Amino acid sequence: MQRDVLISIGSNHLAPAHMEQVKDLLTEVFGDNILFSSVIQTQAVGIDSPDFLNCVAAFTTPLDYTHVRNHLKHMETVCGNTPAKRKHNQVEMDIDILSFDGQHYHQKDWDRDYIQGLVKELEGHEVQDSTCSFNSINNHRNKRDK
Repeated sequence: MQRDVLISIGSNHLAPAHMEQVKDLLTEVFGDNILFSSVIQTQAVGIDSPDFLNCVAAFTTPLDYTHVRNHLKHMETVCGNTPAKRKHNQVEMDIDILSFDGQHYHQKDWDRDYIQGLVKELEGHEVQDSTCSFNSINNHRNKRDK
């Protein structure tokens, strides 16, 4: 069974290199059926730090939530993330699951205008070799807008 996954990706340290690195890692683990939004620069939210580079990505996978999350956390570590760096607001890589198989996570992220804009970029596109139609994204927006 294929599951639809939507993630947010961000970095505020050596960000251009880390964004390229994580795109390669994501493709290596989840295959070529991944769709990336554009990468944009945003101000840090909730921490005093340099600006972030952010994007979102969508893909399908047969893996369960725990396995996907573990892969993503490993990718953060490969990019150089450590608790000590995070303590000093240095984010080498942050990857959050926004939606997994229709279940939404990280509501505060969904409420950010830049996330909504990046997600909107992906609407109407299909992930290669899948039937991912982003219905769960549209359903989330409809619930939020009521």
